[in-house]
Amino acid sequence: MPKQPDPAKIARTARDAVEQLNHATATPDIPAPIISATTQAVLSLLQHLPQTIEQLNWALAARQRSYEIRTDNGTDPAAAVREVDEAMRATVGALEAASSALQRAATPLFSMAAK
Repeated sequence: MPKQPDPAKIARTARDAVEQLNHATATPDIPAPIISATTQAVLSLLQHLPQTIEQLNWALAARQRSYEIRTDNGTDPAAAVREVDEAMRATVGALEAASSALQRAATPLFSMAAK
């Protein structure tokens, strides 16, 4: 049976890629078609992140239902899990709002070309 990938390792790799992207975009010399293509790719990333957050939240809830979570202070983790749930749901909403805002930028960018 194949080993399941480590989600934290994948997330760190994605973070590193975004850091590289930040360095690559730290110049005004990017042609309009590359700005458009990069924006489209970042939009796709933003559109996929809510699913990741929802699945992490789902997994945490499953661990709590299985009584597999303990707090380091010995208290019932239910309140902390509820707090995480609320924060994760807010994060999903913020990511969806960011995606919507970036879509408004990506649409006119798609028709731009370099002179």
